Amino acid sequence: MKTISLKLRVLCVVAIAACALVGQAEPAGRVGRAVIAALTPNATATYPDKTVHDYPQGHLDLREGLALSELHTINTDPHGRMCMVLTPGAMLCVRPSTSVKLDRLEQMTDGLPETGKDLQRRIELTVTQGAVLLHAGPPTSNMTIRLAIPVGTVTANGGEFLVMQDKGDWVIGSYRDGVSVTTPDGTQPVAEGKLLRLTRDASGRVSFKFEEGGVEPYRNRFDMCLEFFPELGKLVFLPTGVDLGGLQSWLGTPGGIVMVGDPLMWSDVTPSVRYDQVPLSVRTPPAAGRGDAGGQWTRDQIWAWYRNAGVIRGVYYIPRVAVNAIEFWQAQRV
Repeated sequence: MKTISLKLRVLCVVAIAACALVGQAEPAGRVGRAVIAALTPNATATYPDKTVHDYPQGHLDLREGLALSELHTINTDPHGRMCMVLTPGAMLCVRPSTSVKLDRLEQMTDGLPETGKDLQRRIELTVTQGAVLLHAGPPTSNMTIRLAIPVGTVTANGGEFLVMQDKGDWVIGSYRDGVSVTTPDGTQPVAEGKLLRLTRDASGRVSFKFEEGGVEPYRNRFDMCLEFFPELGKLVFLPTGVDLGGLQSWLGTPGGIVMVGDPLMWSDVTPSVRYDQVPLSVRTPPAAGRGDAGGQWTRDQIWAWYRNAGVIRGVYYIPRVAVNAIEFWQAQRV
């Protein structure tokens, strides 16, 4: 009996430790997407040989309406140009002969967000050649942008800036709100309207030099995206997050937005944010209008109800990392 009792006590200790480990596991970040809004004429994307989910390598001919997940590397041909919507809240323009990898597209929050400050957004890209223009709206404390190039890293919290390979050098231009460039040899702020040239000598040392004439002539090379920015901005820079429904209507592509990449990395990052504080109350959604086919609400009806519903409590949520490692030992499972 003592031996059995000892075994039971050991099993209890193991069970408690396992539950504690499960409880301490951090939930995965909310993964965003890069939706192709405009493309001409050709571009491709590749996926890595090995991922955490063992998703195989892929080669994809891109088209408008595709939504790429993290770890895709986008390659445009010598004539290819592309305009993309990054669902954490930005627009990315890609020039010809460019290679850019989507390292991280995240939007995270602890618990139910009450204001825009609760949302932590992150965009990380790697550009190995070519040129890109990123427009992320007004800088905010909850937006982190890191764009890696062979000679350093560009960081920002929003704004609009370009990164371009030019005559063997790299140029960083800040059109709006300023950025910061860090290399092994130091950090250099780039104020609004300025253009910084980074040159690496034979010894590997990187030097900084501001160009005359500013950023405007280089920005004008992204003419296709500049044409779409005003229209897309109405769908991207919203308090409630990127309007994917509106973007799908704007695209008008057959089949709507199509997600590609690792299926386990797909996640809706459209935030649920309520800016106006309202008194706590308990409300139930009204019955759907009789005129609606099947009683389904429109997006506007859903948001109208949500904004006036008060603080929502009692949500059941089990993260995918909360695996019960003890349950299968129970008698009824044997």
